[in-house]
Amino acid sequence: MKKTTNITLSLGLMTLLLLSACATPAPYTAAEESNDQKIKDQVLEKFKHEQYTFLGHVDITVYKSTVILGGLVFEPVDRDVALRDARSVQGVKAVNDQIEIESNAY
Repeated sequence: MKKTTNITLSLGLMTLLLLSACATPAPYTAAEESNDQKIKDQVLEKFKHEQYTFLGHVDITVYKSTVILGGLVFEPVDRDVALRDARSVQGVKAVNDQIEIESNAY
């Protein structure tokens, strides 16, 4: 009897663990989407005001207040400026740097 109870409890616990692992993430709400668009617009605006750095090849994606920067720049300092600008926008939780440096692009 005791062995059967232990097996039943173990199977129940394993089932709960498997079900929790299959849980879907929280949906992307309209409010989050709107906030992400505002963040993207603010990052773009900061990029436009950079006088000594060309950031025209940097791609900006925002998902749940995390900014993902991709594309390419010509100098390491350009990447640093892009990262600084993105991090300075209010509401940004994190910045994911996927920018490539292409110094032979001239």
